[in-house]
Amino acid sequence: MGHAYNLGLHDLSDTFNEAFDSDLRNSIAHADYTLVRDGMRLRRRYGEDVREISWAELDTIIVKGLNFFGYMRDLIKLHIETYDPPKTIQAQLNEREPVTAWTIFYGPASGKFGVTTGAAPPDGYNNPPA
Repeated sequence: MGHAYNLGLHDLSDTFNEAFDSDLRNSIAHADYTLVRDGMRLRRRYGEDVREISWAELDTIIVKGLNFFGYMRDLIKLHIETYDPPKTIQAQLNEREPVTAWTIFYGPASGKFGVTTGAAPPDGYNNPPA
């Protein structure tokens, strides 16, 4: 079921399951499929019977995956944009290290997003590309 399910995030887990077809991914990654008149035949990931996917079903699977990753990209972009202006936090990577200033930044003119130690982003982080 995955990490989301184990954390009790069942709706999120269902979303990932709906957007990702492991049999299809494995078959394409390992070139272990055949194209036939009515669609695609592929081996199941764990050696079960051959699976047949119609062209219409394949189209639906691809569109769901593209939509999921498109929404995810848009959500990440919205989150990244909240770091303009940059935000500085006090944190440590583990209990053996001292608490340090970390700055999370996004430069809309440059498109750069990053994390750096210190109370300010790097010089020129928002310079437009040359």
